[in-house]
Amino acid sequence: MKWKEQGRKLIKKAEQDEFAANKLLEDPAAPGEVIGFHLQQAAEKLLKAALSFAKIEFPRTHQLVVLIDLLNDHGVKCSRSI
Repeated sequence: MKWKEQGRKLIKKAEQDEFAANKLLEDPAAPGEVIGFHLQQAAEKLLKAALSFAKIEFPRTHQLVVLIDLLNDHGVKCSRSI
């Protein structure tokens, strides 16, 4: 898959997680863990999209810090203040 195409697909998937989180936030009965899951997934996918656009290979991981460090290691400035 081309880097840009992969990046675009990841952004679309992140938007879906953001949509789900926003809908859940409207419901006072929604479990915080489920909302947090979707927000973490959105952040992960956006970081992976940034890596894709920078043409940086990344491992299969759900650890945001690993992805942030990978961006920083390749000169793409990214804050760890999440």
